[in-house]
Amino acid sequence: MKEAIETNFPQAKFIAHFSHWYEWGAMVYDRFIVEGKDVPQDPVEALRLHQQIWTTGVRAAIAHGGVVNDHHGVGIKLGRLMKEQYGSAMQVFEGLKKELDPNGIMNPFKLGL
Repeated sequence: MKEAIETNFPQAKFIAHFSHWYEWGAMVYDRFIVEGKDVPQDPVEALRLHQQIWTTGVRAAIAHGGVVNDHHGVGIKLGRLMKEQYGSAMQVFEGLKKELDPNGIMNPFKLGL
């Protein structure tokens, strides 16, 4: 992720720490610091840059065997990337959601649903 973020966004510095170690891997708490003259002052543009940086980092993680997940769950911020992780298997989640929540009132938009 570090290389993907810092190469594509020179105003961003990637930092992280590992937590919650398991036999199968660990949680990586990814963060980045954005500074310099290229930092948007407009809140909408700043949010757009934030989303672009996260998207680039998560896609790099997926490409190297990582997953869109953390022990707090996948909410709205990362849910939009669930289809990229699960591909056509995402249809299973969508089908379950439709059957269990036909009115779409349980945690709308979480998990990319």
